[in-house]
Amino acid sequence: MAITSISGAPYAQLTPGAVLDALDGVGIHGDGRLLQLNSYENRVFQAMLEDGRAVVAKFYRPSRWSDEQILEEHAFAAELAQAEIPVALPWPLVLDAGSTHAGLVTIAGPTLAVAALLEQERALGMDKLSFYRGFAERVLGLKARLRELLGKLKKDGHRIAAYGAAAKGSTLLNTFEIGAETLDFVVDRNTHKQGLHMPGVRIPIAPPERLCEAMPAYTLLLTWNFADEILRQQDEYRRRGGKFIVPIPDVRVV
Repeated sequence: MAITSISGAPYAQLTPGAVLDALDGVGIHGDGRLLQLNSYENRVFQAMLEDGRAVVAKFYRPSRWSDEQILEEHAFAAELAQAEIPVALPWPLVLDAGSTHAGLVTIAGPTLAVAALLEQERALGMDKLSFYRGFAERVLGLKARLRELLGKLKKDGHRIAAYGAAAKGSTLLNTFEIGAETLDFVVDRNTHKQGLHMPGVRIPIAPPERLCEAMPAYTLLLTWNFADEILRQQDEYRRRGGKFIVPIPDVRVV
């Protein structure tokens, strides 16, 4: 979309209102939500529409590109699509010469794959605030159940460690406020992490062999997505009586 600037600055008049007016002028009605995307030469925005779709609008630098150059860019995108290379094809729209937003308009809509994902999200209710409120409630419930279990085990005199110094584990520990007062140490197979500490909660990280050496009664599994593999790897620890606490999707002891 080429916009003629009134002042000397190329995009001085490209305010959010101007972007929405430009879209509205070609029959594309935004709901007010705009996200400016990275672009060195031009200006590119993601706009959410009233019908729930998202489009990307590209505003070309005034006097920098000719219509022929822009059409060549469109033709190249069409060639990519014909070669079955994933690309969002532009929609060329020509405005009246007297328009304040004169020039060629290019709007890229979501690909079929993105549209299918958006439909799946809508079917799950992910376009409603209630979905995320429900998610937050489930997280808080999980936090309460895990902290209750760990607190009871510590009160009964059991030692507890953790397995997996991954980002997801660090997020869980910090979000659930579980630190060195509860966990003696964390083990991880990555030698680059051993000898360091878990971010935020400052729990020391040791090699996996530490489990059988120290034999904590319970080990909180922070890499729950690899539960089956890790349980097999730690067969000796379990044979000696050690148990794992798997926190996701719900708290269970194995």
